[in-house]
Amino acid sequence: MAATSGRIVSIHGQHFPPLIRHSDFRQSDARPAGHAAPRASAAIVAPPREEADILAQLLCRLTQEEGPQGFAEAVARDIAAAFPPATCFLVLKRVSGYLVEAISRQDAVVFEADLSGLLSSLSNEPLEVIEDLSLLSFWNEREGGISRIGRTAFASSHLVDGETSIVLCLWPEGCRPSERDARLFRVMAQAGHEATLRLKSERERNFQMAKFRQGQKLEALGQLASSIAHEINTPVQFVTDNLTFLRDILPDLMARASGGGVSGDERVEALLKEAPDAIQDAIAGMEQIARIVRTMRGVSHPGMREVISCDVNAALENAATLCRGDLKQVADVYLDLDRSLPSIEALAGELDQVWLNLIVNALHALRKSEAVALGGRGFLTLRTRHEYRDTIIVEVEDSGCGIESAIVDRIFDPFFTTKDVGEGTGQGLAIVRDIIVNRHGGRIDVISTPGEGSCFTIVLPVKKGLDPASDILGRRPAA
Repeated sequence: MAATSGRIVSIHGQHFPPLIRHSDFRQSDARPAGHAAPRASAAIVAPPREEADILAQLLCRLTQEEGPQGFAEAVARDIAAAFPPATCFLVLKRVSGYLVEAISRQDAVVFEADLSGLLSSLSNEPLEVIEDLSLLSFWNEREGGISRIGRTAFASSHLVDGETSIVLCLWPEGCRPSERDARLFRVMAQAGHEATLRLKSERERNFQMAKFRQGQKLEALGQLASSIAHEINTPVQFVTDNLTFLRDILPDLMARASGGGVSGDERVEALLKEAPDAIQDAIAGMEQIARIVRTMRGVSHPGMREVISCDVNAALENAATLCRGDLKQVADVYLDLDRSLPSIEALAGELDQVWLNLIVNALHALRKSEAVALGGRGFLTLRTRHEYRDTIIVEVEDSGCGIESAIVDRIFDPFFTTKDVGEGTGQGLAIVRDIIVNRHGGRIDVISTPGEGSCFTIVLPVKKGLDPASDILGRRPAA
């Protein structure tokens, strides 16, 4: 390796032989008579046993079913373990700044903020070597840490959709990696780039899914827009009527008061008696409007991605309020809410979408029911229960048209719908299942009888991450 004076040296493929080199294979000079030396092209050589084991382990890692974050952390550990006592960083370099995806050693976390200068100086090469980090001006502030974590470095860069995946391997003072280490690192770094790509792809999928969920939520609100407008218009109307009444009587009252003729005047006494009720009705109307607007804002907002404490009873009441205008035309709504229900750890905005989707789904089923078609009314019941300590149960039951047994197993499939063209995308229940099962570790089941109705049952853990099945088995009943 050429002297570098502490500068970065690009080591391209031609500087180091490939991992398996035919020229490294040597035949013994002692051969039986008449046996010619084999041609070089026929020589087959395996990498040293240690390298083969390392690469085999890495190959197994690539084929294992593992989440992107777990995969990235495991690859960082594998790379570092192949070059003890090195520390490995997997980094995604962006247009502005960078994101450290995984670190092989927790005590190296303090170096996350110090990588900027090093990363900006790297080129997009499969392998680069820095022989002495302490000689680089941007790495001088942590001299003690450099000696412990990184004095020499290998780096591999790979472009990923306009951004750069970088695999860094840092050796402490006194460690000098060999050419064999460089060859092996160049191969193993590809697994690091794969880990970065998986994490980047997962973030993109999550972002697109969040956009899709938000679009579906707004679609549900769009279906309710007419009735919501009516629900707001009704209190606006009686607020206006009451304020008009107060405006009309005020001049007469003031005139009579200035003339001293208020006392004993039956008309004045009647007006004064009605005025407090008019004011109270106006206040109640404005509170109703404010409640509807707050609910709409809460449901339509994309929501925080952080887990917070959620009051499921209040969320169900808000969802019912939002849908009341449409529901009251076809059904009576019953709220059977367990007032001892604990708050749960959840993504509040996503659960709001679940309740809205299920109520809108029930509304469509009620409209298609025989009872409503004949001019009658159905019912919708929102029920909560806390039968076991670590879970809550939510039931959404309706007397709608029900679900045919032939398709009940498909209703949670994406793009499956029984609605007419233009009435739905077939994503409502698929999103409900994804939020409940995948995002919150819960369960959702449905029992349905065609012509009689359906009941969706949701089980959610009180603490996010608990297995809801443990309580359903009755292991920890609520006190």
